[in-house]
Amino acid sequence: MVRFSAVEPEQASLGDRLLLIVLGALFAFVFSMAIQLWIVPRVERRKRREERWERDVLALGELLTAEVPALATAAQRDAYVMQRLHKDYADSDSPEDLLRKTQEDASESIARYKAAARVRAGWLVDRIVSLDQVAIERTDLQRR
Repeated sequence: MVRFSAVEPEQASLGDRLLLIVLGALFAFVFSMAIQLWIVPRVERRKRREERWERDVLALGELLTAEVPALATAAQRDAYVMQRLHKDYADSDSPEDLLRKTQEDASESIARYKAAARVRAGWLVDRIVSLDQVAIERTDLQRR
């Protein structure tokens, strides 16, 4: 039977020393496992969330500075060509194929612009705001 008493290290038996070493190793193992199972996944999850937020912010910036202006210019050009052809050929026998083709081109350009400006940009903004809200809520909970 092992007794715990205030024994000087020189007076402790080999069994007592071995028990203390095993208990110390057991506590260290349990503590390191708790860190690996509880703290490390939370830190990794937070880092992945921050990286995803940064990636979404960069994608939104790229979309708004590069893709949307180019799509807006193409949609405006195609709509202008369509309007001009319809105005010029409204009274005469116009080639229906040409008018239909320009109208289809203008509709496709406008649809691409709307998809980029409204759908993709809205989706990215929602992702950025939702990830930011999660971080704000976590910060508020941690302060309480």
